[in-house]
Amino acid sequence: QQKRVQQSQQHWQQEQRKLSSYDTLASRRLLEEHRRQARYEQKATDDFVTSRVARQQSDKPL
Repeated sequence: QQKRVQQSQQHWQQEQRKLSSYDTLASRRLLEEHRRQARYEQKATDDFVTSRVARQQSDKPL
């Protein structure tokens, strides 16, 4: 009886560690996706500002 309880506890602990590992991987993946999205948005903003400044420069009289 005691041995079975210990085995069950060990199995449960192993499953908890595995679940924790999957949670960690999922969190990392989500964080990387957020970083990728932020870089994309920053690049889009930079491109927009650059083109707007270039247009303003070309519209100025010499």
